[in-house]
Parts: sequence; structure tokens; C-alpha cells
Amino acid sequence: MQKKLFQKSLDLIYRISVFLSTDTSPVPNPGCLINVFSHARKTDILKIMTVIQKFLSDVERTKKVSRQKGAFGGYNSIRQELAKLFENATTCPTDLPHSFFEYWENKYIFTSADLTWEPEQKNAEKLAGMLALLEDSDEYFDTLTDEDWQEIGRLVNFEAEDLPVEILQQLMAVLVSKGAY
Repeated sequence: MQKKLFQKSLDLIYRISVFLSTDTSPVPNPGCLINVFSHARKTDILKIMTVIQKFLSDVERTKKVSRQKGAFGGYNSIRQELAKLFENATTCPTDLPHSFFEYWENKYIFTSADLTWEPEQKNAEKLAGMLALLEDSDEYFDTLTDEDWQEIGRLVNFEAEDLPVEILQQLMAVLVSKGAY
């Protein structure tokens, strides 16, 4: 998945450098290409490193904004927005993100004694761990339990037929290493 993203990035960088090149030849100005590549590389690295952290920040922002509006009725008042945030944060093209979210919600939110302050940081980090799995990262994996890994494995098996092969291979490799199978 990262190789494909990297190749697309290189293709885009090449096209931008050709466009920005001052001469009319189809070969880009080498200095321009280096500047564009350098900038794109820095932004791609930052993007990859912060997707999960941005998601967690968005969760906290959603809770804060809801409270400031005076309409905060606990988890139920932000439930749909959190589901949308999670599903939009991932590039996984199937219903797997929705299944992960439902599992997380049923396991960690609806079993809470008080939904007023949910999702608490520890529960949000568990969802971030699931997002990291979908995004080929290992951030917050340590927040997931063996039981979580086994259920995630079942969810992946259920969706396996609809997943692109590259994503399925990446998920299976992690799940095997975590003892889900």
C-alpha cells in the first residue's frame, strides 16, 4: 500500500515539476524537480506520521465543540460525528472501518458506567489503534488487547472477500504477528 502511495507521489511530483518548469521541454528543470520532491517528501512524511494523531485531536475537538454549544448530551450527541470522523480518516475502501467502529463502540463505550464523558482518552486510543491498523501504521497497537486482536481478525475474515489483495495481505501479516489466528 505504501509503495503504491509512494509511486503515485512520484508521478504527481514529476507532473508538477514539468508544469513549473520554465522551459517548454517535457523534461523538467532539475532544480525545480528537487525542490518539488523535497517539499512533497516532507509533507508526505508529516502526513503519514500524523494521521492517527490528527484523528485523536479531532475526537477531542468534537467533544469540546459539542460541550461549548451547550448541547453536549454525552456520547450519544457526538456518536454519528465520531463514526464519520473514523470512516473518513481511513483509506480502507470497504465496510471494514464501520465494523471496527461498531465493535469498539459496543465493547468500550456502551459498557461504560457513564456515557457522559465518553470516549475517554484510553478508549479513543483503542479506536486510534484500529485506525492505525487500517492505515498500515503501528501507533497505539499497545492499547489493543488480545481479545481485540482476535475480534479484529474475525472482522477482517468477514470482509476479506471485498478487500483489495494488498490491504488484505497487510492486515493479515499484522494479525498473524499479534496472534489473532
